[in-house]
Amino acid sequence: MPNDPHLREPGGVDRYLPWSEDVPETCRLTKARADVAEALPDEPVVDADELEAALGDS
Repeated sequence: MPNDPHLREPGGVDRYLPWSEDVPETCRLTKARADVAEALPDEPVVDADELEAALGDS
């Protein structure tokens, strides 16, 4: 990523953020999923099974 010429453009890093239209749908962070994740305890290690169970099909 450090050598990506798009990063030199204003807003260039935006294409790599989870809500970017350039990110595949399966990787995109929706508002519903963000709200659920925000409600989870803020711990340094997240139990992936717990996270997936909480997010469900959101």
